Amino acid sequence: MEHTLCDVLVIGSGGAGLRAAVEARAHGLDVMVLSKGPPGMGTCTMMSGGSFFAAIGGLTAEEHRRATLA
Repeated sequence: MEHTLCDVLVIGSGGAGLRAAVEARAHGLDVMVLSKGPPGMGTCTMMSGGSFFAAIGGLTAEEHRRATLA
């Protein structure tokens, strides 16, 4: 059995996993991403069809809720 060492093991190659990998690498860590398929494919991010929405800026929780459910 082959063993591979890394500082950070990210499980999943969706938006959150790849973002975590990029951030860890930016901090000089050795990163490995483990995924069941090609990066970004077959993940919740891919299946959302672009409907993920993040609260940014000065939105209140209520403004974010209204914008998300609009």
